[in-house]
Amino acid sequence: MTVFFQFAPPETDVTPADYSDALVNFVFATNVAHQDVSGDVADSASAEVVCESLRPTPVRESVVLVAVSGEPDLSAFRRSPLGYPLIAADAGSAHPGLPDDVEVLGYVDATMTPGAQGVDADLVLGVDFLPETPGGPATGSELTAWRELIAGIEEFTQAVGRTLIRIWHGVPLSGGEGDFEWELLDCGYYLGMVELCGVIPTSSESQWEG
Repeated sequence: MTVFFQFAPPETDVTPADYSDALVNFVFATNVAHQDVSGDVADSASAEVVCESLRPTPVRESVVLVAVSGEPDLSAFRRSPLGYPLIAADAGSAHPGLPDDVEVLGYVDATMTPGAQGVDADLVLGVDFLPETPGGPATGSELTAWRELIAGIEEFTQAVGRTLIRIWHGVPLSGGEGDFEWELLDCGYYLGMVELCGVIPTSSESQWEG
């Protein structure tokens, strides 16, 4: 059984020592995936930025869901307004952490802008499901986890009453890229754009000084 948990927004200021293990694991998996896509270690985010992004603002709302496989006891978890069991993003949270008796399949990182009908989402496989073979095909377990994430963002989009899903490329290029894209196409998605990333190496000393 696949269950989606939602990170609860932090209620107080959070120090680096206060991040929950579940949040740290999400940040790590996201950074690994994004760095492998861009080939640049600078393409990453800190736990501080991710934790702060969970607080809604007048111009943006971010929701991060954790997809797990298992049959956890949900009786101790409060529910979010969207119906997901809430887990702690920080040690000071009143919410419990992610149960120990589950396997993390991946993450749904959804961002919404007020007044728009779309949901922008990153689907990130859990560390145990990231492609291991450079350039090789995706495994059955990786594709199964990927399908669960696709189903998760579709259910989420219905829950928030929006009509458009934009899934950004969060799958590492080191293995099975085409397999993951084919799964999206089979689910009715189409490839709407190709993002080009230009990188200019810079030195620590500005050439414009002096």
